[in-house]
Amino acid sequence: MATLNDIAKRLGLNKTTVSKALNGSSDISASTRDKVISEARQIGYAKPNRAKKKAVQKQIVGVICPEITSFYYASLVTELTELLHHKGYKTVVMLSNFSTDIEKECIAELISLNVSGVIFITEESDVSPSIHALSGVNDMPLVIIGLNCTSRDFDTVSVDENYAIQLITDYLLSLDHQSFAFIGDNLVGKRLEYLQKRLESKGIPLRPENIYLSEKRNEECGYECMSRLLEANELPSAVVAGYDTIALGALRALSEHGLSAPEHLSLVSFDDANFSKYLPHSITTVSYDAAAESKVAVAILLSRINDGNSTFKQAAAIIPKLIIRESSSTCKER
Repeated sequence: MATLNDIAKRLGLNKTTVSKALNGSSDISASTRDKVISEARQIGYAKPNRAKKKAVQKQIVGVICPEITSFYYASLVTELTELLHHKGYKTVVMLSNFSTDIEKECIAELISLNVSGVIFITEESDVSPSIHALSGVNDMPLVIIGLNCTSRDFDTVSVDENYAIQLITDYLLSLDHQSFAFIGDNLVGKRLEYLQKRLESKGIPLRPENIYLSEKRNEECGYECMSRLLEANELPSAVVAGYDTIALGALRALSEHGLSAPEHLSLVSFDDANFSKYLPHSITTVSYDAAAESKVAVAILLSRINDGNSTFKQAAAIIPKLIIRESSSTCKER
C-alpha cells in the first residue's frame, strides 16, 4: 500500500509538504499541490478514511484548554464533554497553562494516541504557524476555539472581543460616563488594547494612572487592583474588569472602603459567570455563550470526522451579548 513517504521520496519533498498538499493547505503552491495529487493517483495512494478508522478505534476526542479554574474555560470543557458524551465520544482533557510549547506537546500526544479528533481552546489569535508542521496534524480533525481567532488551515469558532468592547463602551457612554478605569490580569491585554482604542476614537483617553494589572488572577486580582485604584486616584465613574471573577474581587474591595456599585461607580465585566446575577448588586457583563460555542465546535468536528476527505475549512463567529444588570447606572454628579 502506497504511503505519504513514498510520494515524498518520488517527488523529493518532505512528508509534511505532501500531507499539507493533499489536505488543501493554503500555504502550498498550486503547482506543488497538483504534482502531489498526480503522483498520489499514479502510485495508488489512498488517503486514510477516518470515518472507517473510527469504527475500529475508541471514539475519543481530545480537548486542549489553557486551564479550568476560571468560569469561562470550565464552562467550555463541561459543555464540550457533555455534548460529545451524548454523541458517543469520550474526552481526554489536557491543560496547556497558556503555553504555546505545551499546546504543541498536547497536540502531538493526541496524534500519537490516534484520537478521533481534537477541540483546541487557545488564547492565541492564530496558531497555524506553530502547529501546522506537526507530523500528522493535517490528517486529524481539529477545531480551534479562540478569542479573535483566525486560521487558514483549520476550522475555527471565534469570539470577537473588539465587538464586545464596543458594546460596553457605547453602553457606558450612553449613560454619560466620561471617566474610565480598567482592572485585570496579564492575560486580558487585548481587552485593554481594544478599550483604549475605542475610547480614543470617542475622544476620551484611558489615563495610564487608571489602568491596573496584576500577576494574580480571578478574585485576588480584582481585589488587589481595585484596592490600588481606590487608594491612588480620584474615583472614575466607570470601571471595566477583565472578567467576572475579577469583578467579584473588586466588589469586595469597594465594600471594605464603604463604597458600592453602582452607587459610587459603574462596574462592567465579561463572561456572565453563573454567580454574577445572584450578587446583592448583579454584575453587568458580556456573555460569550460557552454553550453555543461548544455546540458549533462539536458539530464542525463531527462533520470533519465523518468526512475525512473534505478540505473545506469553516470559520464560525459567536456574537457577544451585553447583559445589563445592577452594577451599572447613569453617571452621577460628583
